[in-house]
Amino acid sequence: MDSPTLRSLHEHLPVKIIYAPEHPEKIQVASDDQFTNFVFLGFFTGLGGILAIGGAIMMSFGYLDAKRERLLHAER
Repeated sequence: MDSPTLRSLHEHLPVKIIYAPEHPEKIQVASDDQFTNFVFLGFFTGLGGILAIGGAIMMSFGYLDAKRERLLHAER
């Protein structure tokens, strides 16, 4: 076991143990890294989506503004 896993173990607290069917002689302590990775992945995915939507809105305003400028110059 690695040291972060050993540091997360405390007396009188439950421990999740994973038994691999293909290697019954070995046990592995389950870690919460998978949950942490999922939370960070979800956060960055959401942030990326918000930034993409904001960028699309800003690009559409720029396009509409350029279109308006072209129409104003064409009328002169």
